Amino acid sequence: MARLGYSVTVFEAQSVLGGMLRLGIPAYRLPRDILDAQIKYISDLGVEFRAGVSVGRDITLEDLQQEYSAVFWAVGNQLSRQIEIDGTQLEGVLGAWTS
Repeated sequence: MARLGYSVTVFEAQSVLGGMLRLGIPAYRLPRDILDAQIKYISDLGVEFRAGVSVGRDITLEDLQQEYSAVFWAVGNQLSRQIEIDGTQLEGVLGAWTS
């Protein structure tokens, strides 16, 4: 949307940007410098980020609808699913929610 000339604001409930890419994927799988570079690229397009803002706690949906002409609601999945196979309980096996 930003590339098409629209003003875009991204609200992130966590105190850091990146959502599940940062909080759910270990750094050895997605190096943080790569993630940070992508966030900077998006920011350089003019996208405004507001971290630590939770809809329903810090701002209401009604507030968003009054302030913005369109609202796209995208929620992450904060649950790690474990498969039941031999070895998943061994030391060094990580679930999705690791930082």
